[in-house]
Amino acid sequence: MSSVRDELKNSLPTDSEYRHAYADEILNLLVCTQMRVLREQRGITQEAMAAALDTTQTAVSRLERVNYSAWNIRTLKKVAKALDLRLRITFESFGTLWKDVQSLKRHKLERYKITDDPEFATAKDTTVEESAATETTRDFKVVPRPPKQIEMFPPGDATDIDQISSRDSETHDGARYALVG
Repeated sequence: MSSVRDELKNSLPTDSEYRHAYADEILNLLVCTQMRVLREQRGITQEAMAAALDTTQTAVSRLERVNYSAWNIRTLKKVAKALDLRLRITFESFGTLWKDVQSLKRHKLERYKITDDPEFATAKDTTVEESAATETTRDFKVVPRPPKQIEMFPPGDATDIDQISSRDSETHDGARYALVG
């Protein structure tokens, strides 16, 4: 059984039309799915989101539909503000498309509320955790308490953290991961 990555490696380089159509579909799927996941994660109804966006519940429902593709940056910025998040738009090579496909999981689409974001933890709700030490260096990271979560040491591009044991500290693609909290 071949993986999505293998299938895309075989099909994307040879067919430009397919490559762009596939990327567009994944983009639409990611945007609408993440919008819904984030709204639900925050306990916001479509009606409440509509009020925050100064639109109708029907318009919010349309934004969350897989087949909707009439995104504009102004609307996405409004959605980000209503969710108290930032919007990030980047141009990517096709070689990373398989990672987007694999990120279509609820836990990978959720984002911290600012009050829960480890980057903004205050000294009173943090503790210093020591990661598994190497012979020459020790990595330290200030992490919030609770909840338990997997952290990467040092920060960088994450690999699929689902594969990391919840009891161990492991190294994947040069980055160290450990259960903290």
